[in-house]
Amino acid sequence: MKRSGRIVAVVFLMTSIISISFAQHRAEFNFIDQSTNPGGIMNEMPLKDPEIIGSSYLNNDWKFGGVILRDNKVIQNVSMKYDLFNKTLEFNHSGAVKILKENSFYAFYFMENKSDSAMYYLASFFTAKTNAEKKESGVFELIATNGNQSLLKHHEAKVLESNYVMGMDMGRKDHELRVKHSFFFLEDDMYMELPTKKKEFGNIFEEQEDAINEFIKINRLNPKKEDDLIIIFQKFFL
Repeated sequence: MKRSGRIVAVVFLMTSIISISFAQHRAEFNFIDQSTNPGGIMNEMPLKDPEIIGSSYLNNDWKFGGVILRDNKVIQNVSMKYDLFNKTLEFNHSGAVKILKENSFYAFYFMENKSDSAMYYLASFFTAKTNAEKKESGVFELIATNGNQSLLKHHEAKVLESNYVMGMDMGRKDHELRVKHSFFFLEDDMYMELPTKKKEFGNIFEEQEDAINEFIKINRLNPKKEDDLIIIFQKFFL
């Protein structure tokens, strides 16, 4: 009992000493708001460098198809996919990946089934109708054609830069790769981008402007939609 009483007395004494000591020195401490950084004495954790995320492939899976080289020779029946960002065709040959840079070819195709294929051309292979010096990047997919005039779908990889703001914890921490699509009209190897607004669409086809605008209005077509563009092309150009 005596030992127990001494222990309690010692604990009480130590607690009292600590309390008195803390009280005496309390005025020496400055307690700060956690949401502020007075005097700049706190350093934020540095952000890691942004990475590039997302896919820039026209097709993520391997597909069988062929390549038309610059000298018009054709490589057939190969498993491949196209990287829009790096502008290269990748080939899967016996488990090993090989690449072909775009200065070696101008077109390629994927076999969708035994009797049909999807055809693609390097956009830089053609000339802009309004600006001969302008060269689009990416590829043109052939959607419909009558031989001299074609409806094309443009595929291009774009990088959205990181816009993260640490103080507000808002925005993209990494760069994002996204594949953008738009539509073009090709005539005699010269292309022009198709407007997405109904009121402007018919303007680029001067001779058929009124008829095209009326057709769009009556059939409630949307120039932003691929299927509707094919309907317009088949009506006036096939």
